Amino acid sequence: MTVKGSRGLGILYGVLVLPAMFLAVSSVFVFDAPGSERSVLTALFAISLAVLPFAFLLSAIGGIVCSFGPRSTGKLYAGRVFAWLPIVDVGVFLLVFVLLQTLCGGRFDCRV
Repeated sequence: MTVKGSRGLGILYGVLVLPAMFLAVSSVFVFDAPGSERSVLTALFAISLAVLPFAFLLSAIGGIVCSFGPRSTGKLYAGRVFAWLPIVDVGVFLLVFVLLQTLCGGRFDCRV
């Protein structure tokens, strides 16, 4: 990814902040089942949803800032780090979702 590619991803991630905010607001509903507050997987699931808009926002701002000015190796590295932030968060969310489905049968009150 070039430094100019950071600007495009920054704009895309900036647009995705709004849907991510709706997911973050609904993350508290995973604790509706009795006993779900003691499950580590449920807590990771809720945290990954709650952090998602901040990851998109930080990535959008960082990617756009890295795309301006002269190119350097440091900016290219920083642009890649900012581009991977939301991808890592969504990966954690999907991993925890799969673990909840396989180990707990889709229930949020499972203790693993």
